[in-house]
Amino acid sequence: ALFLPPLTGLPIIENYVRTVPKGCIFSYVDPTPTPNPRCVAWSAHCGNLLDLDGIPDDFDPIIPYLAGNRLLTGMQPVAQAYGGRQFGLWVDQLGDGRTIQLGETLNAFGHRWALQIKGSGKTPYARFADGRCTLRSAIVEFLYSEALHHLGVPTTRALCALAAPEVLVHRDRVEPAGLVLRLAPCFLRIGTFEMLAAQGAVSEIRLLADYVMGHFMPNLWQQRNLAHTNTYKTFLRRIVEDTAYLMAHWQSVGFVHGVMNTDNMSLLGLTLDYGPCAFMEAYDPNFTGNESMDEGRHYSFAKQVEVAKVNLVHFALTLQSLMSMEDIGDAVGVFYPSYETRLLDLFRAKLGFTTQDPADGGLVAQLFAEMARARVDFTTFFRELALVSREGIGVTEPKIVAVIGNTWLQRYCARLRQENVDDMQRRSMMDKTNPLYILRPTAVHKAVQAAEQGKYTLVQTLLNIVENPFEYRAEWQQFGCVSQKVGKL
Repeated sequence: ALFLPPLTGLPIIENYVRTVPKGCIFSYVDPTPTPNPRCVAWSAHCGNLLDLDGIPDDFDPIIPYLAGNRLLTGMQPVAQAYGGRQFGLWVDQLGDGRTIQLGETLNAFGHRWALQIKGSGKTPYARFADGRCTLRSAIVEFLYSEALHHLGVPTTRALCALAAPEVLVHRDRVEPAGLVLRLAPCFLRIGTFEMLAAQGAVSEIRLLADYVMGHFMPNLWQQRNLAHTNTYKTFLRRIVEDTAYLMAHWQSVGFVHGVMNTDNMSLLGLTLDYGPCAFMEAYDPNFTGNESMDEGRHYSFAKQVEVAKVNLVHFALTLQSLMSMEDIGDAVGVFYPSYETRLLDLFRAKLGFTTQDPADGGLVAQLFAEMARARVDFTTFFRELALVSREGIGVTEPKIVAVIGNTWLQRYCARLRQENVDDMQRRSMMDKTNPLYILRPTAVHKAVQAAEQGKYTLVQTLLNIVENPFEYRAEWQQFGCVSQKVGKL
């Protein structure tokens, strides 16, 4: 089971839409059967987390369980309840409208993994929706989850994407349905605490905080009885720091989430709920992958760090019954120092630095300005930069100078000369840090189009590519995950 007593669940299993009582943070539900689901792609790396070896030879016996059509012994499916601030507007009950948590498992290493299936039908929190997921969105979440993981970005994981060609869903067009089976230690969100706070459910807030610490922050939980220790302040600070680190990782790879509502913010600092997300191609601080819904670019690349901070403030205020406002201010105050420290460390690695220099922050800031001016391809630029010599003469220097400008490049080469690393060693390090391949919109679109026609090979191919994003392979150049342009002048 997901939640353990004394946390509150609603024992009604019928999947009709309803408002749940105060203090209820989940409802028992049963997945809606999906006729004739098919496996589109499978992540063997993710399967290892569940002690599964490789790609199954025969999916027929396991497909019913992957789709939620059958349940394993001990599974007790639930859907979570939570509120959230959507583009700044409070909604008191959102919840898992099309996602059902099948259960939890401990792997051979004792690691806890919760299994959720997205697209498995209506839940009490479906509101006006049909509870289904398009094949397109299932593939997007599957691929981006695994792509970010293999770039070293904290994220939920995805075991497989399934197609349901006999189920049609109505969005902007009629599309085939799909499902994605995803994993995380837990899927609790900022919005879970916000809902309880809005209800005045003070005792449940304490119980939920204790649950999170006891299950996912064991070192912190063991310190709860130490004298002169405010465990809840440390709990808040840990979540603030984890979120700050996540933002730094997003910014370091040019990832834009697109819908950073508080109901989409993980308590464990994981990338959660992939919707209109994207990797930025041409560097544009105003880029958002969600232009149709976010005309004001509220969740753009330049703004998503500040949005995360604001979301954390809303979360912190739900804990007022557990600590003083001074403690809340102290804990939230570590956000920007944590973010800036982590971001600079990540960019030092991207630039090939093994030492620290007080001027590095200014060098990176100047680089951002040059990148915005020249609209460089965020991913390709750093791969090409590895080819520049510390002496300022390199194979591709004319190409980079034309894009980024000689002033910054000279400053960069001077900084490289402070390093006790030769060009060959540095290039090797940079190529293991800066990806060659990312998911680009054209590549994902082609894979989705093929899958909608029952051709799934391209999705699995893209998965293979993003599982090895740093490694050049000639046969992968044709799939649209790499750009040959450094800049768009």
